[in-house]
Amino acid sequence: MTVKIEYRTSKGLRAAPKADDFVLEGIANRYNSLSKGISGFREKVLPGAFSRAVASRQDTRCLFNHSADKVLGRVQSGTLRLADTPDGLWFRCHLDQNNTEHRNLYASVKRGDIDSMSWAFSLAEDGSDEDWSEGDYGDGTRGVIRSIRNVSNLHDVSIVTNPCYDSTSVQARSFATRLFGGKLAKEKSIEQQFIESHGYDPW
Repeated sequence: MTVKIEYRTSKGLRAAPKADDFVLEGIANRYNSLSKGISGFREKVLPGAFSRAVASRQDTRCLFNHSADKVLGRVQSGTLRLADTPDGLWFRCHLDQNNTEHRNLYASVKRGDIDSMSWAFSLAEDGSDEDWSEGDYGDGTRGVIRSIRNVSNLHDVSIVTNPCYDSTSVQARSFATRLFGGKLAKEKSIEQQFIESHGYDPW
């Protein structure tokens, strides 16, 4: 069975203030923060959603542009630390000063040229990790809200030059089926959109 991986983007990336720390850190996702529109709905991650993934020490990687060839840190090696905080998913990645790509990336983040993050995740296919409801978007409009209660698999947190797209085709189909019993027109997958936008295939 193929695991459907979803991607989300956030701000909050920063280089550590002390030069000798040589780390990147930030909040990869803030709890209770509504996303932008995602194929007809908006989404928020509920407090504690990352707690099990973090506590079980899943072997999450920190990547650059979601590329498996550009590993910045890893939970298993101790170079990536994750924490489930009241604000959301916090990360701290220790870079390698002997790695030229790491030095260049650190400099770009410190200058503010790169300030975005993305995280890749998957949920239980039986729907037990999420709830769907109608609610207030906080801008005078109402619509469908997807609330994520638990992130089953946290595949990576990634430093990105351009924000990744917000939704996958399977996510949109799931939304339509559960709420309306309908079918959405076929759309490009997140993977295909990423490849066309960035010019390479990180998967």
